[in-house]
Amino acid sequence: MPLDTSTTYPLTRLRLDGRRWNELRLLQAQISTNPASSGSSYLSMGNTSIMCSVHGPAEGRRGDGGGGAAGSGHAVVEVDVNVAGFAGVDRKRRAGGSDRQSSRIATTLRSAFQSHLHTYLYPHSTISIHVSVLSADGSLLAAAINACTLALVDAGIPMPGLLCGCTSGMSGSASTPRDPRHDELDPLLDLSLPEEQELPSLTVATTTAVPVGENSMEDEEEAMKVCVLTMESKVHATYLETMLAVGIDGCSQIRELLEGVIKGSRGSPVKSSIMDMHGMTMATATSTASAATASSTAMDMSGMDMGGMGMGGSCKISMLWNWYTVDACFLAESWHVTSRGMFAGSCIGVICLVLSLELLRRLGREYDTFIVRRARLRRLYMSDSPTAQSISNVPLRSEENTTKPSANCCANPDPDATFSSAEDDIITPVSGTHGDGPSRKQASVSAAAASGNAMRDVGIQRIERQEAVLAPYRPSLVEHTVRSLLHMAQFAVAYIIMLLAMYFNGYIIICIFIGAFLGAFIFSWEPVNLNQESDATSVTKCCG
Repeated sequence: MPLDTSTTYPLTRLRLDGRRWNELRLLQAQISTNPASSGSSYLSMGNTSIMCSVHGPAEGRRGDGGGGAAGSGHAVVEVDVNVAGFAGVDRKRRAGGSDRQSSRIATTLRSAFQSHLHTYLYPHSTISIHVSVLSADGSLLAAAINACTLALVDAGIPMPGLLCGCTSGMSGSASTPRDPRHDELDPLLDLSLPEEQELPSLTVATTTAVPVGENSMEDEEEAMKVCVLTMESKVHATYLETMLAVGIDGCSQIRELLEGVIKGSRGSPVKSSIMDMHGMTMATATSTASAATASSTAMDMSGMDMGGMGMGGSCKISMLWNWYTVDACFLAESWHVTSRGMFAGSCIGVICLVLSLELLRRLGREYDTFIVRRARLRRLYMSDSPTAQSISNVPLRSEENTTKPSANCCANPDPDATFSSAEDDIITPVSGTHGDGPSRKQASVSAAAASGNAMRDVGIQRIERQEAVLAPYRPSLVEHTVRSLLHMAQFAVAYIIMLLAMYFNGYIIICIFIGAFLGAFIFSWEPVNLNQESDATSVTKCCG
């Protein structure tokens, strides 16, 4: 026993094929499929597939001169519907290739297009429409109307607007009056074959009521004109208005799709266009399922492929090297370049971003130098270590060492003392007469000053050697927090620059190079320590 929609839908709010109540089936359409005819089309709604071809307008037969449209000087529309034996699941043998269903569809199509087309432009002519049903899975009449409309447009037959059809129904038995307090029935759009066999349904076809050559400023709903309305099941009058409103809304959606097929075929070299509903999202705003008015539906066409037709205003993103300017996007949808001036501003912003990275690196180095300098001063001047005592013992001027130290190099094991003795040996009294008092006193003062300077230099060298063996310094919590924040900022900015480079935009990559050069030129111009080998790769390390 097949699944029952009236039983499963109230539980899941989903139909047998997974659709919601207001969703169309997958619709594919193509025109100019038969070059031998005046116009042709192929259309599929779900699993219902139809091919249609139009011949004419051609000269009418002599026997068609009496009565009806031909008698009034209008063209005659002839419709032939052929349902293939493999189209359905019943596999019935049809005498003459037609049955009651196909005859009813042919009569409805003939009546609809006879009054819809501008047949007065082709007097005493015949327009032949041949419909071939390849697969029948519900909404057969609506799909035939849509296929005939596309074929007539391809043949160039004038009409006031596109005639589009759709089916609608209710999610359960609607034979009893509606109870607003216990209304659990929802309208359904675009019924499939199991739903048509089980649920009440109707087929409606609408067109625009705007005459040719005139512009109407009315709303789209007010401009609609119902051309076809058929229903073969019993339904209470309280549900009819809701079903009709949902069907008209479905016709509006299908009209937008058919217009896209026609526009896509005109813009492409080959007159073919396939419309895929997979990439389309429909946002439908309705009050309640029992509302009597049609629901307004907004269709987002951004994910639709119009047969290769480019949609303006979309983002251009490529994983290969490119030189995109306008419509280029970076990092987010909001960063969408819409003009050349905006792209120039983006390039300047990228340069400033790389400059900020070099600034953060310089700040990190300066802060580390500040921490080391402050720690060194604390250890040298604020502690009782031997280093501080050695600094205090270094004479800054010679006031007491007026005598020459011993010249015995072996008596003093201290090399510093040896160095001082050697300096004192070099500085000898000025030659002259012993009786010259001022010259002897001047020589003594010069020797004392030279000795004091030499001892002070030796003290400084001793301090430097002691600094080299000082214990490592661990920064405080506040200092380490600041260093971590600076590192985090460097990492974030460098990562953003890396993401920008991954768009492979030549202009952006060149701006990154320019920013790196300017940043190194401005923020890396600092003294170089001759005692240490410079790390030339520090400015190019990834991610800060």
